[in-house]
Formats: sequence, C-alpha cells, structure tokens
Amino acid sequence: MQIDADDEEDDEWGVTMSAGCCLQKVALLIKNDVMTVVFPFVEKNLEMTDWKMRYSGLIALGAIIEGPEKMKFKEILAPKLEQILNMFQDSVTKVRESISWVMSKICEHHADVVT
Repeated sequence: MQIDADDEEDDEWGVTMSAGCCLQKVALLIKNDVMTVVFPFVEKNLEMTDWKMRYSGLIALGAIIEGPEKMKFKEILAPKLEQILNMFQDSVTKVRESISWVMSKICEHHADVVT
C-alpha cells in the first residue's frame, strides 16, 4: 500500500484510509491469520525512511487490531512495542497522529500488550 503525494490530503478520505478500512474487515474475518500476512508488511514499513511508508504501516497495523485474539496479538506485537512507541518522536506530524490512533486502538482492544 504505497501513497502518492497527490493521493492524501490531511483530512481527506484517500487510498490509504480506504485500504485500511478494507483490511479491517478482512482482519475481522480471518482473525489470527491476519497477523502472519500483514505484520511483515507493517514491520518492513515502520523502518522505512519515507514517512509515507511508515504511515502506511501504521494504518495497516491499526486496521488489524480487532481481528486477532489477545494472545496471538500480544505474542507478535510485544517484541516490537518499544520500536512502535518510539514513533511518537517521528518528525512527521501525520505519522505521530497515526501512532496515537494505533495506540488508542491497542489500549482499547489489547491493553495487556501495553502493560
């Protein structure tokens, strides 16, 4: 899920948000299996220097949070939590806003991962 510069405006519904919404529905259907399919994409993108790729990775992560069971989600996400929390220091506002949204969803659905 790559973003073109002309594709995303600040508060506009774009390709990334549409793809995230679709991915959320898929995650609700396939449950735990979504982690093995989507999390490698998330991991790869969160380490990219291009902010658009980091943003895409965060949207994908936020989209799948409700799908997997708590134990599966915790097993895969817990080792990466420090890296994810460090994204609050990102230089790009849109990435910082996205990590805030992701963390709010994690706290809502899988609070034990954070504690």
